[in-house]
Amino acid sequence: MVSGTMPFLRQWQRQIFFLSAVFLLISSIFLGRLRFDKDLENRFLPEDPAWSARQYEKSLFGGGEEVFLLSEWEGTISPRELLRKTDQWKEELSLIPGVSRVISLFDLPPLREEPDKAVTHPFARKNFLKKDGRGTVLVLSLESGLEKSAKGQELLQLLEDWIDRQEGPWRMALAGALPFQARAVREAHREAIFIGGLVFLLLTGLLACFFRSWRGALLVVLAGLLSITATFGLAGLWGTALNQFALIIIPVILAVGLLDHVHLFFGYSLAREEGMLPEEALGRLYAELAVPCFWTSSTTIAGFAALLVSSVSQIRQFGALGMLGTAVAYLVSFGFLPWLLFRFDFRKRPAVSRRLQEFLRPRRPVWVVACALFLMGAALPGVLRVRVTPDFPNLFRRHHPITHELERIEREWGGLATISFLLTLKEGIEPSDPRLIERLRDFSSLLAGRELVTAVVSPLDFLTAAAQNHQGTLGSLPLQEEKGTLFPDWLNLKERTLRVVARVRMMQPEKFPSLASDLYGFQKNLADLFHVRLTGWPLLFKNLEYRLLDEMGAGFLLALAAIGLQLLIALRSVRLWLLALIPNLVPLTVVFGVLGWSGHGFSSGLLLAPGIALGLLADNTIHYCFRLRRGMKATGSLATAMEETIHKAGLPMVLTALVLVVGFSALFLSVFRGNQILAAVIIAVVILGLAGDLILFPSLLLLFKGARRIF
Repeated sequence: MVSGTMPFLRQWQRQIFFLSAVFLLISSIFLGRLRFDKDLENRFLPEDPAWSARQYEKSLFGGGEEVFLLSEWEGTISPRELLRKTDQWKEELSLIPGVSRVISLFDLPPLREEPDKAVTHPFARKNFLKKDGRGTVLVLSLESGLEKSAKGQELLQLLEDWIDRQEGPWRMALAGALPFQARAVREAHREAIFIGGLVFLLLTGLLACFFRSWRGALLVVLAGLLSITATFGLAGLWGTALNQFALIIIPVILAVGLLDHVHLFFGYSLAREEGMLPEEALGRLYAELAVPCFWTSSTTIAGFAALLVSSVSQIRQFGALGMLGTAVAYLVSFGFLPWLLFRFDFRKRPAVSRRLQEFLRPRRPVWVVACALFLMGAALPGVLRVRVTPDFPNLFRRHHPITHELERIEREWGGLATISFLLTLKEGIEPSDPRLIERLRDFSSLLAGRELVTAVVSPLDFLTAAAQNHQGTLGSLPLQEEKGTLFPDWLNLKERTLRVVARVRMMQPEKFPSLASDLYGFQKNLADLFHVRLTGWPLLFKNLEYRLLDEMGAGFLLALAAIGLQLLIALRSVRLWLLALIPNLVPLTVVFGVLGWSGHGFSSGLLLAPGIALGLLADNTIHYCFRLRRGMKATGSLATAMEETIHKAGLPMVLTALVLVVGFSALFLSVFRGNQILAAVIIAVVILGLAGDLILFPSLLLLFKGARRIF
């Protein structure tokens, strides 16, 4: 096979390199067409009832997103001074493009004439003042549609600049869903560059130690960077708008793309050390590695393809970029890198420890298999204990400033996340029905008694604030005549709809499922008088998380079926395929079993892990089987073939596992908890998978009496 490949290489190696270089150059040109997605709402599900209710709420009560401006002070500020200052702030903020309206506690009718009552006013204390009275909140209503464009982030920057210009005793900060998401996007952009650079340095150092050549390490890593450049260039060609999920794919593609490069570098160096000519070394690379690397790339692509089942465009984009990056890396490996290896002619074989080879020599196979079965048996009950554990808004690591700020807001302000009940009168129910006021009052009281609910606002509260008599009926309320008040924001008589808003705490996500259950229970209890719609950022994010976690299971099963089929085709033996599945399933079972036993459920941080981990697990299994089959054909002895496999493939397998470990370990420095969880799971699975391929799999083959006949 080598002799048949060599003439082809001699004739076409320059053409292959030239075509590969042209492809990389052209794809890189389109990097300039890349753009970042500024729509902070496109992750939500259009079919989610909470999303349609949100759009309905906007249509009834006007405006777009709301941003909260928290203003705090030390010492004592007189109510009249606070009135003067808030009026000044409102005037200045109203001039900022994109701000349609600014609301303060002095927009409540009694307080503008009598500001001294602000501190004792129950409605003002509940909704506009800090718990200790040393802070007030201004509600900024933004123009509709800003959250869907770059103007939304530009507006937030203008608001932050305005805050920086304020003087005096005021300590100000922006809060709300839009600022939270914008800060998350900025953090994602910032850390993508840092983590990508760190992975480059770490992998270069690791490869230099094993290759005993800085030049060889840089060559391999630069080939990986070419893969990344071409991947994002092709994405630019398609006019892709990148989101924050896509940025973290950069170090992932770099680490995954280097796997084939490592095998090629090691194989070429070993062939040259054995005395082969450069052309012969290249021929052996193609003959021995082109097919197994094709299958390893295919299984990795299948792992990323599992993400395409997601209904969220950001997750699908991550999967698509992973698939594209893996395919481009294979093209670089066999279209570009071999010519560079030939050009620089690396002859020094990577360093290998004899102790490592001795350690990997199969011994005590019965004990090895027994230990693996014991671990699986102990882990399986843990897998069954794994539960879905939504973690929004705990997206950032525990000690990150954003996390501390969110916790402080909940502790000192009672939280600012809101859930809206949109209550539309049913046909036949008139606003004059006396049951409405009583039901609304009872409902507000029950809602306020839920554990995470800190305040409830309804039209009745506004009437109390305005000193109106609300003992009558909804139809008797003079809301249309209340110009300049907040009444029209809470009751739309034309559409026969009112809204009740609950402020909730969000930093205890483990308690939210219970609250959500109560909320939907209230929805059913009100169904005799109202058509009830529920919406709010907490519900949108929770529904999104549950949907994604459900899709994760479907994606994993799809990846398992696809990768299993690929393995069967690649190995061409049902019995060998069944044996090869065991070292791939044991690591996943053990890792997720440990998660179950430790009480850590499936959170959004694990969305990407199962499919990707399974795709990466199969890589070393394929290389081991292909090398072992070649050794069996050459020697006819299973023991000798295993020694030859360990000698030629053992170190590259260890090194590729280390590349993945080092590459993903950089994610531990991420500010996002999800990235850290993903890194921990992938690293654990890769390490256990390496042990499965180099220790468990050989032991299974030695115990299987028909092992010689399956190769």
